[in-house]
Amino acid sequence: MERGIQTKEAPRTGIARMYRSLATLALLPSCFLAGCAGEKGVDAGSSSSAPYSSSETATPQPENNDSEKGIDIEKNSIYYSENGVREGFSAYCTARTYNGFPEMADCSVYLCDGDDTVRFTFDNVNFTEQTYGKREPGVSDLMSKTATLATDYRYYIPAETLKNTAECKEKKSNVGQFTKPVSFPYGENEQYLCLPQFSTTRDGRKMGMKVTKTTSVNEEDNNGPRYPLYTLDISEQCFNPITVD
Repeated sequence: MERGIQTKEAPRTGIARMYRSLATLALLPSCFLAGCAGEKGVDAGSSSSAPYSSSETATPQPENNDSEKGIDIEKNSIYYSENGVREGFSAYCTARTYNGFPEMADCSVYLCDGDDTVRFTFDNVNFTEQTYGKREPGVSDLMSKTATLATDYRYYIPAETLKNTAECKEKKSNVGQFTKPVSFPYGENEQYLCLPQFSTTRDGRKMGMKVTKTTSVNEEDNNGPRYPLYTLDISEQCFNPITVD
């Protein structure tokens, strides 16, 4: 697993770099891509050609403000699919028993970032309330943990990137793309992607999962231990009512 920490506001750059320095020390060997299984999902729908902005650079904006206005819910979103990462994102959980009951699980989510497959790893997820110790947790149980995941992984997601995978190179549409990068003065770019089926409510507002990808403006750094960095958040821009039964 690779661990990196990022934050998207320039005033917190010093804190972010401190976290990243600590995270670099915690790097572990990466895992290999595993098979995926899950439950029936929702089709991604039609695509849109609307870009993130007319320029690939922009002035940083306050959190939950203009920085999210360019997300196109049809283009910049990935929906769950049982047919693999080429069609959306894939997820699975492996139960870990506690006193004989499958209440804890290690979960993975796979998605395409261009031609690359990115694997996010969420370990030791507590599914006690969802399973009551009577069954193994499934993908829908993982989606019900949106608020918890957004809190636990707001600084980093353990991630592995597999370059030029057939599953992503064969992707037919432009649905599920990250937004164009927004440049920040401290030498980083940020891009966004939504996972609308991971939804929750905060202060009466419906939210969907937002994935932030942070890269360095120095391309040589983007295959190293710090970049790319992926983090989670929730956003009204990422909520889509078609994902709600």
